[in-house]
Amino acid sequence: MNTVILIINLVFSSAFLIAGNQLEHIKERLNNNLTSITNVIPNMYIFNYDGGNNNISDGGNDMYDGGNKLSSSLSQSAGSIVYTSGSINNSSAFGNQNYFTEQLPGLFFLAANLNGVEYFQIDGNLGADGSGVADGIVLNINHNGTNYMGLLKRVRDGSGYDPTINHLIIVEQNNNINHEYSTNTDNDYHKVYNLSQIDRLYYLLYASRNGSGNSANYYIDDAASEVIMSTFLNSVIESGLPPAMTSIDITGTSGFRMLSSSVSGAVYGDLLEELYTQGMTGSDNPDVDPNVWTWNNSWNALSDLTTDNYTAGSGVLVYVFADTDFDGTDDLPVTLTLDGTQNTPLITIATNEDSWNLLGNPYGYSLSIQQLAIENSGYGPVYIWDSAADAYKSHNGTENGGDIADGLIAPFQGFFSYAAAGATSYTFTENSISAGTGTNYRTAVESEGSGVIAFTSGDKVSEVFMSFNLTGDLGMDHLDAYRLLPLSHNDHLVSMFYVGDEAIAVNNLPYDFNADLSVDLDVMHLEATDSGFDPVSETVTMTWDLSDIPEGMNIVMMNNETHVIINLHEIDEYTFTLADKDGFELEENVVGSYPLVGQSQFTMFMSSATAASHEAVLPDAFTLQSVYPNPFNPSTTIRYSIPETGSVLVKVYDLSGREVSTLVDRVMPAGYHSLSWNPSYTAAAGIYIVQVINGKEVLNQKITYLK
Repeated sequence: MNTVILIINLVFSSAFLIAGNQLEHIKERLNNNLTSITNVIPNMYIFNYDGGNNNISDGGNDMYDGGNKLSSSLSQSAGSIVYTSGSINNSSAFGNQNYFTEQLPGLFFLAANLNGVEYFQIDGNLGADGSGVADGIVLNINHNGTNYMGLLKRVRDGSGYDPTINHLIIVEQNNNINHEYSTNTDNDYHKVYNLSQIDRLYYLLYASRNGSGNSANYYIDDAASEVIMSTFLNSVIESGLPPAMTSIDITGTSGFRMLSSSVSGAVYGDLLEELYTQGMTGSDNPDVDPNVWTWNNSWNALSDLTTDNYTAGSGVLVYVFADTDFDGTDDLPVTLTLDGTQNTPLITIATNEDSWNLLGNPYGYSLSIQQLAIENSGYGPVYIWDSAADAYKSHNGTENGGDIADGLIAPFQGFFSYAAAGATSYTFTENSISAGTGTNYRTAVESEGSGVIAFTSGDKVSEVFMSFNLTGDLGMDHLDAYRLLPLSHNDHLVSMFYVGDEAIAVNNLPYDFNADLSVDLDVMHLEATDSGFDPVSETVTMTWDLSDIPEGMNIVMMNNETHVIINLHEIDEYTFTLADKDGFELEENVVGSYPLVGQSQFTMFMSSATAASHEAVLPDAFTLQSVYPNPFNPSTTIRYSIPETGSVLVKVYDLSGREVSTLVDRVMPAGYHSLSWNPSYTAAAGIYIVQVINGKEVLNQKITYLK
């Protein structure tokens, strides 16, 4: 079930309602957001424009000797593209398309529409007098679903006094496009070619200088150059996203909500204005226990709704009272609306390492958990609290890797994630913003398979998930999602895998056809007590979807109470009765997973022994083939076949009847199986008996070990 209590109400921010990316709008946004761009240019040098209408003759500090002359494949002559000083002109150099240039403090800028242009070129002389270094790089940035490439040339004077000159030419991504440039620091030559399929080009010229005499101090490196390009795109190029969401509807009944805000600062009073708040200054009732908390290794109540600052990227926990005005009548749904300036990428928030952190979507758009996982490798899966389900939902960022709808974090949604040792900051980039609308626009990620097992008892449902990939591990790995204890204290159904003593909701497993796996799987119907929960006996139905597990993998389960074997490929559902277990108590003010309570209800066995397809031919009888080699040293192979899935016991005895080794004691799927026995230093040379038991049938074979 994917019922989510936070239903998004599409109320849009007018800040995003911009007509388009015509040159008029580019020019307007460039001038309005100029300081956003120039502020990220390290040691920005404000140069002069003293060369006329088609070049810069000096620029100050011997920056140019008549350089920055612009041309194209349609004009060819250096300097044939004239500077327009902000006016939008038409030029044959761009295929009779419009363009404009701006000579701004610290930034020369050109934007041009292209038609049939093969290359764009910069020429002229530089002031470095042949000393120093010239280099280049191609930057790649995704801006709201569109990939852009920035073709950058950098020239720095060897003396360390003249400015570092940077040409950044930005176009939409095309694998055919490349650039070339002169490595002579006296020569301004820079050419971007194979532009015939491109209809818009941007060119930024900027410089950096600190006058220290150390050129390394003002060289703008790759990372800083990428920030400049990203800031330009964010500031000037209209978003391809729909308008940002600025409100949500809170529906349902009283209960916890994990929230976030797309506006930062002292916004708690505005965000929670429609809800009943208590226990803090500025709330409806300051003199009782609080109902709004942040998390910093423990729950911490807000102190003042008016002055407490919300940090972009953080989460906040709110207990929502359905009676929002305390008049005895439930008032939900209510709409929470935020005023103020929306957060813009990039958002980075400090976190506590080796600890749980309550984070939150800082934007008015849905975020891809897959992309967040890629960009925040030191953090575990995402957990959100679903008030309707009275349980956490989780997702590890892989295909079908959890029960968070569409693998997306909605606007206004807070979430938990565990930071590993050394993980001290969490980043929300522009790339993590989902570019579509609706709920079914997640990008599929590379995965080797997935599966889901669901348990139902009355109106209660719990699901566990499996993901399979090459990095999976039978032990804990970074894609395993814990089954967290609930925020509320109500009766509920819960299911979990166990890795050691850790309860897991999403189990990331190895994609390995050559290994047989076994995993503990438990399900409990929990009744709330004063201090914790008691597992009680209830009838439960188990169903599953294994349509996307790795090809050839066979999964069977054994009910550890009844020892019944369930082949998940032969039936569609299985109904069973839970046994009573001892209860457990809850520890207050912690975030943690469910404890291990008694024996798990099931053991799940996964095997690829049935070969590469579920349609493989199965044996029609229980057999033990001839052990080979026999006699042997140092090892031999034992082969047997079973016609039906069932318990198998393989042991080795000496001639006195003493057990020497137990090789298999588990449920095995129907098929052909083999294993190796290497007695090494555990047995003396001599004659031994291999015994294979399947159900009530017993097969024996004599083997000889030589030394």
